[in-house]
Amino acid sequence: MRIFTFIAVFITAISSFAQEQQAGYYVTNKGNRVEGYFKTTDFTNFSLLEFKEKNESSFSKLNKEEVSEYGVGVEYRFIKKTFKIDASKLLNERRLTSSYEPEWETVTDFLNMLVEGKAELYTYSTAKGGEYFLYAIPTEDIELQQFVYKNYMRSHTQVAQNTTYIQQIVDNLMCDNGTVINYRSVDYDEDDLIAVFENYNACNNVESITYTNNTGKGYEMKFSVFAGIYNTSYSVTDTRPESGTENFISPGVGVEVALVFPSEKWEVFMRAEFESISSEATGKYVRSYNTEVGDYEITAAILNFYPGVRYNFKSEKKYKLFADLAVGLNIPVSGDIKFTRSILIDSGVYGSETYEYNLNAATSANIGIGYTYNKKYSIALRYETGKNLGGTSSNYKVKLSRIGLNFIYTF
Repeated sequence: MRIFTFIAVFITAISSFAQEQQAGYYVTNKGNRVEGYFKTTDFTNFSLLEFKEKNESSFSKLNKEEVSEYGVGVEYRFIKKTFKIDASKLLNERRLTSSYEPEWETVTDFLNMLVEGKAELYTYSTAKGGEYFLYAIPTEDIELQQFVYKNYMRSHTQVAQNTTYIQQIVDNLMCDNGTVINYRSVDYDEDDLIAVFENYNACNNVESITYTNNTGKGYEMKFSVFAGIYNTSYSVTDTRPESGTENFISPGVGVEVALVFPSEKWEVFMRAEFESISSEATGKYVRSYNTEVGDYEITAAILNFYPGVRYNFKSEKKYKLFADLAVGLNIPVSGDIKFTRSILIDSGVYGSETYEYNLNAATSANIGIGYTYNKKYSIALRYETGKNLGGTSSNYKVKLSRIGLNFIYTF
């Protein structure tokens, strides 16, 4: 329990360093730009905004009806516009429409600008949880419009997708050096679309301003449980006779607590796992006059702790791929290793001795790659380098390494 208390205190301490205010501005409907400070909050929610001018001592609420634009450095820029969105694009598949075509609804609200340049990319989120991406290319007379992507019911049992947004990209955002194939793999998510717009602006010799949307998100704690199944390799070396390598299946279960950075790409974590192992390895040392046989039986319960760092390749909406690296502290909490050495001669067993040794704590490295769906369900392939549970003994080394799968659920 002490280690989890330490983690909680550590996370709280880091979170306390978050800034309480951010330099920003807003523009009135009359075009007046007002400089000052926003109280740090969720800047995507206008109702939460509090602002003070540089010569003021306290924050006050802004009137949404009187503001046409607001922003925070290169973190956020929101512009009030009138635009159309597909009202049939729902997240709940049980209520999907059977129509392939969008059902347009006119809205006047703030759009979150993601990329500014020759081509402009915006995002818009509704109170019901729907997320939309919109674009405009003013210099090409391409007015603000939504990228079309929606799920719909092709039949009573089959869900299909209208992916018109790909054709919109091909028609309007194709660089001279681009091909249709390049754009077919673009997902309807923030990271992929930002890359398309940055590429389009660059190939038109226009510098992009990309708004990172990180300020105000703060750090988040993430709790997970997991079950693992591993192919474990076991051998005893630096003794006589050395054993061969035995492979066996071993289970593991555990918990993880992670601190997610505001960008949602980086995490630091502590993982604790209970591992159960049981195996037997043998070896032979052949002389001209006899043969020495070693039998090494191991049974143990091991508690593993892994502090580490993780990188999420997809950080917006849904993670897709991640990779992590951790240092392992492997502590046997029960069990031992039993050495049985026998001398064989032509007439049979000449003599046999059995010894039992305690297992010792070891260190290892743990490498993982995985996939996460909807920020809740993950599967990871993990490899753990060899750990020597023989401790500092110069007479033998008890080596274990493993590779396997973790099935993870995040609360």
